[in-house]
Amino acid sequence: GVEAAGAGPRAASGALDVGRCPGLVADAGRASLVRRASCDQVVDLLAKKCADAIPLCHTLPLDSVDVDFERSAPDRLRCVATVRTTARTGVEMEALTAVSAAALTVYDMVKAVQKDMVIDRVQLVKKTGGKSGTFSNPAE
Repeated sequence: GVEAAGAGPRAASGALDVGRCPGLVADAGRASLVRRASCDQVVDLLAKKCADAIPLCHTLPLDSVDVDFERSAPDRLRCVATVRTTARTGVEMEALTAVSAAALTVYDMVKAVQKDMVIDRVQLVKKTGGKSGTFSNPAE
């Protein structure tokens, strides 16, 4: 919800893993191609439309939405999305929406060759700013 704190810099990062994707992560160039493809546009759009999908979210002016992919194991792809704003409310839900959209986009791009991928461990990694201050997930 809208915090009592005034406007100021806020950021949040969400992360997840895509498992059972050896065909994707075995080739680092292919993972790079996925990132450069329409994934960035999809993630940016959905992070900005979070309020349309999640009932208690507010429409926010987002300063940036960044998505990164890395190989976390031979058959796992780690995806992290970081969202920044100077609005009066946090962007945790936008970060989690962005990282989920990125994973679903990856799934859509590779489902023809790997249908049994698993998207799991969706979590808030870190948030900064706002009334509640900084949070870092101890599981990270």
